Amino acid sequence: MPPDSNAPPNCIQLSVDSQSRRPLASPVHVGNAEQQRIFGGVVRAARECRHVSQEALADAAGLHRTYISLLERGLRNPSLTVIVQLAEALDATPSELLRAFEQRRQAQGPS
Repeated sequence: MPPDSNAPPNCIQLSVDSQSRRPLASPVHVGNAEQQRIFGGVVRAARECRHVSQEALADAAGLHRTYISLLERGLRNPSLTVIVQLAEALDATPSELLRAFEQRRQAQGPS
């Protein structure tokens, strides 16, 4: 499901940015619950940019629709397998999802 060309400007576009490959200037330490919330926000933003419902994403990824809801709200900690399934369903790579997660985590700053 590629991103919509009419997507709002604050949409997360999951594309490779050569500058984002630089090492992080300083590590950011956030708790597990906060990491789950941040990753859930990445999934939600990517899904919404593609104008896909939670149910359609769940079907495409082979997951239950309630799991997608819980994940997007930061109430589930996805396994690597789930991250791969989500990436494939969103027509992205796992590294693109994780790169977007890292960018949001860095923007948040130390907790």
